[in-house]
Amino acid sequence: METLTQSRCQTSAVYFHWEGKLHAWLPDGMGIWMEKQSSFVFVVEMDRTRESSKNLSKKFLEYYLWEEWKTSERIAGVVPDVLIVTTSCRRATRVRTLCDASRLRPAFEPLSLWMTTFDEMEREGIAGAIWRHNADWEHVTRLPGFDLLS
Repeated sequence: METLTQSRCQTSAVYFHWEGKLHAWLPDGMGIWMEKQSSFVFVVEMDRTRESSKNLSKKFLEYYLWEEWKTSERIAGVVPDVLIVTTSCRRATRVRTLCDASRLRPAFEPLSLWMTTFDEMEREGIAGAIWRHNADWEHVTRLPGFDLLS
């Protein structure tokens, strides 16, 4: 992918104890896009439909629990946006629904999800107006910071 040429990207698990259980927060990738004076912190999930609905729901729950754990431990930091690349718009809608359903506690802020498909990514690249945000699902747009590239 031409996407990571101007970003720092890494993948690693974060393990934490919460409510008497060991949890793991493990996105497929993480990065920071820096352009001029702004930055965009993100994690990436690549969904090729091999993941069951149950496992995807568990994964999103871990995102929420990780944020709750960080708050309880007073760990400051940026809450990364979640980029999800999947196989179709229909699948993106399903994944979005699973993510929303994983938000079990009212105190959880909704994740900032940006979704697109592998086909759109290949055709337009990461900087293209191919992303749907969960707060404005009807419109496609560029990711924050990428609008400076045009």
